[in-house]
Amino acid sequence: MFLTGFYLVGPIAHELGHLMVLRAENCIYTSYYSFNMFSGLRGVFEPSCSLSTSKQYLFYLSGYGLTLITGMISLFIGSRVDGRNWIILGLGSLTSIAASVTLEGDLHSVPGFEGSVLMLSGTILIVVASASVFGVEKLVRKEETELR
Repeated sequence: MFLTGFYLVGPIAHELGHLMVLRAENCIYTSYYSFNMFSGLRGVFEPSCSLSTSKQYLFYLSGYGLTLITGMISLFIGSRVDGRNWIILGLGSLTSIAASVTLEGDLHSVPGFEGSVLMLSGTILIVVASASVFGVEKLVRKEETELR
């Protein structure tokens, strides 16, 4: 479930966030999709309209925003129905944000975050997030065992 959230649910939510902004602006666009082993499904949108500066920021943040909302909803559902799979799916989705920020280019513009430094920092971020996910799952399993 974690990998489903990481490779599919989080990235699809991310791309839908961008798409919603372009649709709201009635902007015609070209899109390309690919699958990356390190960060899952990825899309590139090339709008053929001109977006104001505030709309460009909204476009940029909308992907992360919708991924965050999707992950949090999954965590909320999991906490309400005692669904470990929902929780793990949500954590996978939230971890995909770390991959987007580090491996997919958002830190590429920051001086010093290039090449191996960027890959190393991205890998560390994803490993830490993944470890926290499996730590949460271990706690959930321990709680389930104690309840029996």
